[in-house]
Amino acid sequence: MTRWQAILFAVALVASIPLGILVEHRFLASEGLPPSLARLFIYLGPLCCVVAGLTLATAGRLRLCLMPASTALSGAALGLLAALHDPTIGNPRFACGAAAVELWLIATPAAILRWFDTAWLKIGGRILASWLVAIGLLLGGWKFVVQQRAERAQIPAQLFVQPPASIDPSSSEGPAATTPPRDWGDTSRQP
Repeated sequence: MTRWQAILFAVALVASIPLGILVEHRFLASEGLPPSLARLFIYLGPLCCVVAGLTLATAGRLRLCLMPASTALSGAALGLLAALHDPTIGNPRFACGAAAVELWLIATPAAILRWFDTAWLKIGGRILASWLVAIGLLLGGWKFVVQQRAERAQIPAQLFVQPPASIDPSSSEGPAATTPPRDWGDTSRQP
């Protein structure tokens, strides 16, 4: 990117953060927000990792076309998640700290990476892109598994009782027949 494009995208990122904060306040203010939609908020961070990685992995003009949408989505998600996890109500220190970290994340690569050769940055950018996509997919999968386990724990487990071999009509050998262990039918003990 040129210097002006980098400045434009940094401004777009910073400008979309308040949009995410406003969206968070609107979602919390609406009483008709279904719980199924609220559970999807945990996938926002991994989604932004995947989108940023895919944008960084593309080349040339396609990257410049995808960069504004990716930047706006990442900024809005950053604002939404910062407002959603704000432990202080009405205290600006958390928001100021989050803004300082965001500005540091924007300014540091721009200041450091200009000392490197552009050929090295292309290779490093593709490596970073693959890592961002992998991290996003791993985090999303992990959050999905944790959410599924939490939902499964809320549903009472069905009791599986296996009749003894002596009263099992399908058993022709009587009590000496081999029966599977009781844990085989218990879905809560399976990985």
